[in-house]
Amino acid sequence: MYNFTKLILFGIYRGKMKFSKPISELIRERHSSRNYSNENLTITEVEKIQNELLKYNSNNYFFKLVKEKKSNMDYLLGIITNKHFSNIQFGYTFEIVVLFCTDLGLGTCWTGLFNKMAFSSCLDKKTFQKIGFISPVGYSEDFTSKKGRKPWSELFFNEKNQPLNKNDVQTYHEAIEMVRLAPSGMNLQPWRIIYYKNKYHFFVERKKGIVALAFKTLAIDIQLVDMGIAMCHFELYANENGLIGKWSKESSINHPDDWQYINTWIQISNK
Repeated sequence: MYNFTKLILFGIYRGKMKFSKPISELIRERHSSRNYSNENLTITEVEKIQNELLKYNSNNYFFKLVKEKKSNMDYLLGIITNKHFSNIQFGYTFEIVVLFCTDLGLGTCWTGLFNKMAFSSCLDKKTFQKIGFISPVGYSEDFTSKKGRKPWSELFFNEKNQPLNKNDVQTYHEAIEMVRLAPSGMNLQPWRIIYYKNKYHFFVERKKGIVALAFKTLAIDIQLVDMGIAMCHFELYANENGLIGKWSKESSINHPDDWQYINTWIQISNK
């Protein structure tokens, strides 16, 4: 059993997380499933998911497992309750739930474009509530491989903005690989990392043009959500493998103009 005794970013969950497999294995298993069997989730699976969701409810958002009547399909809903919520925190937390479902042997698929009317009954009309993301949950019949991922040379760099050599990061190599394997909107993989002197500076490469305009129609900043997912992967792996560090906002970091600085992981020690 793989335990997480301190989670972590924004104090999302301070208790114990338990997965039956190493987090790297779960991240590699997870893929976006778009085809599912008609078999319903078991009562035990529903109870496990519902109990897990309760751990992550906050003043800014909460999660629900619901049955969509027309398709008779189970869905995870991420419901936002505060206009000033953190997109990064939302993405980080939703991905924990997705990986929990992966550990149960269930398929999922992050979905930002969906029929809002199909889930309107799940919202409290008397308060501010909107659905940020949904994901189907069920028994996947989609056995296709994952979408391709960009190579390290396009995502991770040293202080001179040259492609990062895997040998330079030693024990953090696999933590960075977990970032590379993260899902993202339109598979754009917007995360970028600059490594220098035991510091991993996280950035988002903002898209422009038609893609940027399309993203603005969503209820959420999808590229910041993507960053939350990437940071979740990085920190879950670090925490499981004794790579001690902390998040800290830094200043005066040289980076390309179309990159937006997000946060920095400061490496403290290794197991």
